Amino acid sequence: MRFLLFLISYGIAVISCSNLVLFLNFLSLGYSLDSVLVYMLRSKEFIILCSALLTLTIIVFYRGPLRLPS
Repeated sequence: MRFLLFLISYGIAVISCSNLVLFLNFLSLGYSLDSVLVYMLRSKEFIILCSALLTLTIIVFYRGPLRLPS
């Protein structure tokens, strides 16, 4: 279960990060870097990326119950 949650949150993090990189194409349309960064920080993809990275951090660093060999 933990491995499946890791894979799902990793996939969501990759997809949302790639969408944020695609927003950088607005620079070629003449928008300033400040306005593009503000737009990126206010987008839903940024919130999804933060939540996916938080989930990944919790999954990797949280120690589960200790299973002793029987």
